[in-house]
Amino acid sequence: MAIQRYRTDQELDMRENCAATAVDQVITVINERFRERLTVEEMARSVRYSRGHLTREFRRVTGMTPARFLQAVRIREARKLLLTSSLGVREVAARVGYSSAGTFSATFKDTVGLPPSRYRALVLGSGVSPPAGRR
Repeated sequence: MAIQRYRTDQELDMRENCAATAVDQVITVINERFRERLTVEEMARSVRYSRGHLTREFRRVTGMTPARFLQAVRIREARKLLLTSSLGVREVAARVGYSSAGTFSATFKDTVGLPPSRYRALVLGSGVSPPAGRR
């Protein structure tokens, strides 16, 4: 019985390590390819997981889904571009992987609490630190 339990504990540890490694690999893919059209299916294929299995393991390890993580990376990069460039909102949206400026603006506002142009004007015009965001 003790040998059986030991083997089971080892197998669980091994599975958890494999999942964490797969999640790390997907995070690398997201950070390298966030500017592209990137789907959860492509992320899952990169580590030979199904979409559902990747989503479950990613959420278990990071606390969020791969799609939400991708969105967070894109918004983080958009905030940087808005504050360090004179690019218009459409161009910022395109550079961080959004094909629609409208979707980008709505997502940005939902995440940060302000539309992108207002965010830029407020932060650059006032010299205050940027808001932390809603999510």
